[in-house]
Amino acid sequence: ADVALFEKQLRLLRDKDRVECEQTGKVEALEVALDAAKVDLHSLRDAKVEKAALESRVRTATDAAATAAAQLQHERTQRENLLAATRDTRMHWARELRGVEEESAGALREAAAVLFALTHDVSVCMRQVAAAEERAHQQTLRQRESDA
Repeated sequence: ADVALFEKQLRLLRDKDRVECEQTGKVEALEVALDAAKVDLHSLRDAKVEKAALESRVRTATDAAATAAAQLQHERTQRENLLAATRDTRMHWARELRGVEEESAGALREAAAVLFALTHDVSVCMRQVAAAEERAHQQTLRQRESDA
């Protein structure tokens, strides 16, 4: 479940990066529009009506740029928070994984020791069984010789 959450957060982060790139393009487009409005304003100083219209366009573009910049800053803050949460999650899972690796290594060492002891015990038992079979065989042979 935590891995799925981590993957979801990673997808959200990628989506935020894509949106940030789009917002940057919009801000740049608005800045270009603002520059064009300023050039128009200088070239049309003599016409009051056109000047007022251009000033209105400049105000609108400035407001749009400020709104876009505020939205971009908000999204950047959200992305940074998401990155921090993702880093924290990643560090948490890295610590957990190290703990699991250490526990697994300890369990593996214990299992190897038990397996070695069992192998030794089985070997001893096999030798004892072979010796008992040999004694039984020898006793059977002696019994047959004494019966004959």
